Amino acid sequence: MARVALICEFLKAAARNDTGIPSEVSLATLNEVLVWMDEYLQPMARRAYGLHMLETPERNARLLLAYLRVTQMKQFNKRDLMRTPHKSNFPSMRDAASFDEAIALLRDGKWVFKIPSDHTGRQREDYAVNARLFMP
Repeated sequence: MARVALICEFLKAAARNDTGIPSEVSLATLNEVLVWMDEYLQPMARRAYGLHMLETPERNARLLLAYLRVTQMKQFNKRDLMRTPHKSNFPSMRDAASFDEAIALLRDGKWVFKIPSDHTGRQREDYAVNARLFMP
C-alpha cells in the first residue's frame, strides 16, 4: 500500500509539472489509495483469483470437475480416483472425506449422479457425469 501511495504522489507531481521529487506521502493520497484498494482492487482480485478464495470443499469440487472434463470421463468410481494414476491430480484431496465433500457438492449441482448398484454388501460408489460438462 505504501508503494502504491508513493507512486500516486509521483503521478500527482508529474500532473502538476512539478520538477521536484515528493519528499512525503500526503494523508489525502494515502486515503485515496485505501479507498481505491477497498472499492476496486480487492473486488477485482476476488474475481480474478476466485478459486483461491473458495473454501476447500468448493475448490476440490471445481478441481474434480475440471479433471473430469479434461479426461472426458463419462463415469467414474470414487475409489479408483483416489488411486494411481488419478490421485496425483488431486493434491488437496488425500482422504475419502475430501472426495465425499467434493462429490456431494457436484451431486447438489447436478454435475454427477450416483449410479445405483445391484451389488449386495458394500456398495460401489460409481457416478455418471452430466453430459453438459462436455458441451463446448
